[in-house]
Amino acid sequence: MFKLTKALIVMALLTTGLMAKTQDIQIFTSSNKDGKITAESVEKAFADLDFIIDVNNNMNIAFKAKFKNTRHDLYHLFVVHNSKFVSTLSKKYTSVGLFSPMSMSLYSRTGSHNFSISSLTLDGWSKITGIPKTDKDLVAYTELVTKALKKAMPNGKFEKVNYNIETKKGKLVSNFTYKMDPKLDFIEQKEDFQEEVEGELESMGFVYPSFVEFSAEFEAEGNTEYEIFDAYSICKISVIYAVSEKRPEAGAYAPCTLFMYQKKGESELHISFPTVYNWISSMDMDDANAIKILEKAQNDFAGILREATE
Repeated sequence: MFKLTKALIVMALLTTGLMAKTQDIQIFTSSNKDGKITAESVEKAFADLDFIIDVNNNMNIAFKAKFKNTRHDLYHLFVVHNSKFVSTLSKKYTSVGLFSPMSMSLYSRTGSHNFSISSLTLDGWSKITGIPKTDKDLVAYTELVTKALKKAMPNGKFEKVNYNIETKKGKLVSNFTYKMDPKLDFIEQKEDFQEEVEGELESMGFVYPSFVEFSAEFEAEGNTEYEIFDAYSICKISVIYAVSEKRPEAGAYAPCTLFMYQKKGESELHISFPTVYNWISSMDMDDANAIKILEKAQNDFAGILREATE
C-alpha cells in the first residue's frame, strides 16, 4: 500500500511538471505600506544598473485629463533599455528591436499597499522575437532585469501567474518593407518616411513618448552593421486605459515598439512591431470591449504602415 501511494505521488508530481505552462509576463510585487517605493526610486534602481530610462510616464495624469477617472492609485508606463545588450543581440537577431526599448508597467491597485512591476519573461521575449531561450546574451539581459527589480524592491517576490496562453487568431508580429532608392540619401529618405508615419499616427490619436536612434548607440559599442536602426515607443491612451482596468500588467506590452532597420549595403528599410494579439494571448483576455479596442488600434496602426510602404 505504501509503495503504491508513493508511486501515485511521484506520478502526480511528474504530471504536474509536464502540464506546467510557461508564462510570457511576470509580475514582481512588494508591500509598500511605508510608501518608500516610488516610480522615481524604481527608475533610479534601473539607472544604477546601466539601463537608459526612455519613459516613466504617470498615466493617471493622462487618464484624469481624458476620462476624468483613473484605474489604480498609481499607474506608470516605464520604458528602458541597455545599449550594450541590445547592440550585442542585434548582431545575431534583428528581431531584438521588437522589445528595444522594453516596456513595463508600475502600479498600485486601488486601496492596496503593494507596488507591482510587470515585464516580459525570458519565454515571452523568445516567443515573440524568435531568439532562442538558450541564447546566453538574452538570458543575461533578462537576468539583469531581474537584478534591477530586486534592487528596486528588495522584499519583492514574483507573483504566481497562470494564464491560459494560446495563439489567437492574429499574427504576433507585423512586418513591412519600404524600398529605398539607392541613388538618393538613405537618411533623408528615412526621415521623410518617418515624418509621414508620425503625421498619420498623430491624426489617429497615437502618441510616441520615446524615440531611440539605436544605430548611433551601436556605433559607440563598436557595432557598425546598420545604416539605420530606430525605434519608437507607440501608445494610444484609450487602449491602455481600457485594458489596464483588469490587466494592469499589460504595460509589459505598452507602449509597443515600432522599430525599423536597414543594414549597410542594402536598400530596404524593414519595419516591424509586435501586434495586440500578444496582449490577448499572453494575458488570456476575455474582455470583449477591450479586445475590440485593441483590434481597432491594431488595424489602424497596420493600415498606416501599409499605406506608407506601398
